[in-house]
Parts: sequence; structure tokens; C-alpha cells
Amino acid sequence: MVSYQDSAVDIETRYTVEFVNNKKDWDYICKGIFNHGEPWERYQSRKYSSLDDAITFYLVHYFSDATYDVRLFEEILLDGKVVRETYFDSSSLGHYIRSNINKAMEDEILKLREGSRDTQELISKYDAFIERYNAKKTFKEFCESMGDAHE
Repeated sequence: MVSYQDSAVDIETRYTVEFVNNKKDWDYICKGIFNHGEPWERYQSRKYSSLDDAITFYLVHYFSDATYDVRLFEEILLDGKVVRETYFDSSSLGHYIRSNINKAMEDEILKLREGSRDTQELISKYDAFIERYNAKKTFKEFCESMGDAHE
């Protein structure tokens, strides 16, 4: 929480996360016919004095399939009155996070594929060695000595 207090001035920063995780409310908001209240009244909200807590809650809902919309606001209060309100634009953040997750997954998949390909090549060499040197019987005896009856 960003806060400053002295005898003359009281400054506070407050964070609000608004979200919709109810399909009926989301359908009402998207319909465009507001005969039962304003669309923003359908949002639930949580207020935080800690940016860490607000962003944690925001990101959980941002990446949840059960959340239809989520917004983060920052308010600066001077002597109890809002003097600045800012909306947090998540489009670039979400794209950045998803890009990094996708890149990390792509790198991991490539590493696994290369490892699998290397393993398959090594197995092929072992098979060729056993075939070339007629070592099937020796290999079978080795496997049995290791407690494995497979050839």
C-alpha cells in the first residue's frame, strides 16, 4: 500500500478488481438491453490496499476459464477523496504472459523430441550391434541376470 500521512495531508492508494464469473450476468451485460439495472452493477468487486494482493487476484481470474471479464483499477485518494483513477489495460500483459508460456512450452517440447530422437537412434544402434555380432543369447542372459526376462 502506498500511503502518506502527516498532520496536513492523507494520501492513500487503493486497488479494485471487478470481475464477472456468472454466465447469466455476462449474458445480460452482452445483450445490450438493460431493463434490470446497469451492466456494471453485475460485476463483483474486491478492494485491496496492496498491489501484490490485487494483481494476484486479478491474474487468477484473468487466466481462469470461469471468468468472463476482469478489470483492475487504481485509485489515489487525497484526504479521503479520489483525485486519480486509472484502469489497468491487460491486453498487452496477457499477450506477453501467454507468449512467454507458449515459448517455454515450445522449447520444452523441442527438447523432448530431440531427446526422443537421440534415444531412438541409440536403440537402433544397439539392435544393429546385437544383430551383427549374433549377441541375442548373450543379451538374453544379461537381461535374466538383471532380473528382466525380456529379450
